[in-house]
Amino acid sequence: MSCLGYAGRAACLLLLGTWWTYRVLCRYFLGQEKDEDGFEGEKCRHKYRSTASFSCARRSWDHLEAMLKVLVPLFALTDELISGWAESSIHSGVDHAHHGMTYFFFMLSGLADLNPTFLPDLDYVTLILATVMHAFSIFYDLHGRNSLDSEVHMMLFYVVVACAVSTALEMCYKNNVLPALCRSYFTLLQGTWYYQVWRLTSHPGEEWEIYSPSQQLVSLLFTWHVAGVFFLVMVCVACVRRSSIPEPFLPSKILPR
Repeated sequence: MSCLGYAGRAACLLLLGTWWTYRVLCRYFLGQEKDEDGFEGEKCRHKYRSTASFSCARRSWDHLEAMLKVLVPLFALTDELISGWAESSIHSGVDHAHHGMTYFFFMLSGLADLNPTFLPDLDYVTLILATVMHAFSIFYDLHGRNSLDSEVHMMLFYVVVACAVSTALEMCYKNNVLPALCRSYFTLLQGTWYYQVWRLTSHPGEEWEIYSPSQQLVSLLFTWHVAGVFFLVMVCVACVRRSSIPEPFLPSKILPR
């Protein structure tokens, strides 16, 4: 594991998922506002369209997300290579290289975001590839782990696969906001569950010795994460909708003369 660790990965995914959720909702509700200059007096609407990455409000920060997606994985990849080179064990070196390749594919996704017009949907393709390689790394990293460790990582694997499927659907249906929200949702769920994995594997506590059916308890925790992240996304939807769409104009009552 690199210097990011489970907690670092959780923080990065939570920030990225929050950013995607906010920008998707802002773009969607902006598209719901009626244009005053409609054709022949009719009210027309801006059409929503998804993108793999989102620009900031300030023009000079348009590629901030893409730059962070390049620099953070590059930093983690360098740390993995240095850590693997420093350790004498071949197995440890392969393990570090395995994690480093995951960061490499996310770095490719950031590079594609810097120039999304280079090839059609290249930014989506690289993001899907990075997510699939993330799931691939998790699945083949289960060898030699105990039952509790394997269980929590398998649930993380399912969430990453769901994120990859959502991103693929978003690429095919760019005018539909639901796949984009699903991508954001599963990214947030990855972040919260990464933090839970860190807590369970690093600080298991005595409760895992008291409750023998640990797998059932882990599944209960996972359902709490699924429900909690869904509730947070709905709160974000309500807040962004209220701030994006102005209140309808209500004319005051005309007082009788």
